[in-house]
Amino acid sequence: MNTVSIDAPKVDAAHVETADNRVEPDGQFLMAVKLFELGRVTTAQAAGMCGMESVDFILAAQRTNQPRTFTAT
Repeated sequence: MNTVSIDAPKVDAAHVETADNRVEPDGQFLMAVKLFELGRVTTAQAAGMCGMESVDFILAAQRTNQPRTFTAT
């Protein structure tokens, strides 16, 4: 699998709404959602990018309110 590095400022957990240091995992998840939305990866590939099972990824992606309809068929 390819790796993407993004230079970003350090985030002080005290200033993040969730305050649980989930910036990196959330970023990975949202990147996977976007790649799936664009049709670049399958649900299985997107789920693998963020360490989830396909069904769990679809259920979580539904809660992001992205334009693409996430349905398990």
